[in-house]
This record gives sequence, structure tokens and C-alpha cells, in this order.
Amino acid sequence: MTGMALAGPSGMPPDLPSNVAGRVSVVIPAYNCAATIAAAIESCLAQHVGDLEVLVVNDGSTDRTADVLGG
Repeated sequence: MTGMALAGPSGMPPDLPSNVAGRVSVVIPAYNCAATIAAAIESCLAQHVGDLEVLVVNDGSTDRTADVLGG
């Protein structure tokens, strides 16, 4: 994907060309981030990507991270 712009004129990333296929995987390591993890996930889900998976790896948080994640 050489030559693809990382940001468009508005400063936001451009939409991916229609010929780009495949799954985009985002892995979010999480440790004691109950206050911010929901916003991080929402930011990933707001991207203009067709086949997206978001994986959160909770590394033994002792705050409410697991509760926010639903587990």
C-alpha cells in the first residue's frame, strides 16, 4: 500500500480504497484503564473499515476495567 496518505486534507485518515480487502484487527492492551477503555473501543468502532475486529486484552486489572468490558 505504498503511497497511501495517512491523513486527508481535514487531518482525518482517508477512507480505504475499495480494492483493499481483508480484516483489520485492533488489539488494545488494558491494565487499570476503566476510565478510558470505553472511549478507546468507541474510537476503533468509529473507523471507516468494513471488516473490523477489536480485541481487548485485560492484563489483570485491579480497577473496574473488567466490569466496563462486561466481564
